Amino acid sequence: MNRFCIFVAIAISLSVPQLAFAQKKAVPPGKPATTHSHPSKGPHGGELVELGAEEYHVELVVQEKQNRVDIYLLDSNAKLPVAIDATFVALNVKLDAKPTQLKLLPVVQENEVAGMNSRFSLTSSELISALHSKGGDARITVKIGKKSYVVKLAHNHDHENHAKATSPTKR
Repeated sequence: MNRFCIFVAIAISLSVPQLAFAQKKAVPPGKPATTHSHPSKGPHGGELVELGAEEYHVELVVQEKQNRVDIYLLDSNAKLPVAIDATFVALNVKLDAKPTQLKLLPVVQENEVAGMNSRFSLTSSELISALHSKGGDARITVKIGKKSYVVKLAHNHDHENHAKATSPTKR
């Protein structure tokens, strides 16, 4: 009986770290998770924005003091990263009433394959101003797999939530 308990304890202890590692694996593009359940904030504390019919999510993290915006691509449950093969993610805004496209560049994350990224970033005081501006009309454009998504952002001025989604548009 004692040997059986030791065997079960060893089996459980060996499987737990593997389960934890499996939960951190990125979801491949084109294979959204099947269940729907996500938090109100993203894993990095940012505002969640739905892509498509909640096929994916964008987590928008605004670092006011650093004038930096980080975008994380997440699965349908807004928990696991979704790495894409892209040299940038486009953020279209109006600066001084003039349409402008800003490019958020990839930032390599731990456990990502070279050339595949789930995080994109840009340091720009103009972008921060556009997100604060009522007429900034910020829109994220991102391609995941074979599908392009465009999502309009509206800034909340309570500084608790930095962006909220309006109706997502598919291209």
